[in-house]
Amino acid sequence: MRYKSSYTQAQKKKSKFKPALLLFTGVILANLFIGKTEVQRVEIQIPKGASLNMISDILKENDLIESKVLFKAYLKTQGEENKLMAGNFEIPSSASYQEISEILQKYQSQTKIVLIAEGLKTTEIQAITPAQCLKQCVVKHKVLEIPSLTNLKNLEGLLFPDTYHLDLNNHDPNQLLIKMLDNFYSKLPLDYQDKLKNLPRKDLYSTIIVASLIEKEVKTTQDKALVSGIIWKRLENNWQLGIDAALLYLKDDNTITFNDLQADNPYNLRKKTGLPPTPITNPGYESIYAALNPQASSYWFYLSKASNGKTVFSKTNSEHNINKRKYL
Repeated sequence: MRYKSSYTQAQKKKSKFKPALLLFTGVILANLFIGKTEVQRVEIQIPKGASLNMISDILKENDLIESKVLFKAYLKTQGEENKLMAGNFEIPSSASYQEISEILQKYQSQTKIVLIAEGLKTTEIQAITPAQCLKQCVVKHKVLEIPSLTNLKNLEGLLFPDTYHLDLNNHDPNQLLIKMLDNFYSKLPLDYQDKLKNLPRKDLYSTIIVASLIEKEVKTTQDKALVSGIIWKRLENNWQLGIDAALLYLKDDNTITFNDLQADNPYNLRKKTGLPPTPITNPGYESIYAALNPQASSYWFYLSKASNGKTVFSKTNSEHNINKRKYL
């Protein structure tokens, strides 16, 4: 009778684990050096104090790793499981485990800089900062306690354009909105209420609407003051403003058609007398200042040259028509 030695049995038992171990090691090595073929840059946020499990979940949810188990195993074999940092990271979708680990070990600022240019509509700002709530938001703020700003349907005109620093550890979707309203409030001139008393419309909201029209119509400080004077003078005399930029507020393609000019809507200032119902953009400080401080002149008309955008002013309609044929 032949007997199997204990040595032979032990060797066979060990051999059962070799293929699995080799496969496991091979997968890690493949992810370590090869990565994926299609390359995109994926932005992720690692919260302060995030655990390895949480970080692995974030990477998996963004399709940056195929296996949380293998990724964590790789980090542990490298002694890097406690070296990953919080912050905002951009990771190529093709990154290997090694590359991901290296990226997550580099210090990232805990703030995100967001530049909001003058003259953007709320929808355009929202597209830049999709995680922030700028429309249909429930928020209490001292700006919204100002008379004429208490029952607004939207916050167009009040989202002050500037450079903002968002705290990446603050997950409040109203963070940017509150900063913009704070900025708007702080930028109002201290004597704005006295200035309002000298305008044809005595409320701040109407002034912000005028400021938004100025923002879209002209660029220089001097021209803004003159155009402000023309707009207020036309309103005071019940003239139509004829500002086509208001029509563009309703459109996404930045073009005005013949049908647009014939449309019967409150933003068609060729047909409607008075102001549009809301601001048409979020104006900057110069435009708000100009709306509060109109410059008196003998001008009633203006246009922007098609060649360079320079503003040309006219005193009469006939002079304005000549300038249209000459410059448009």
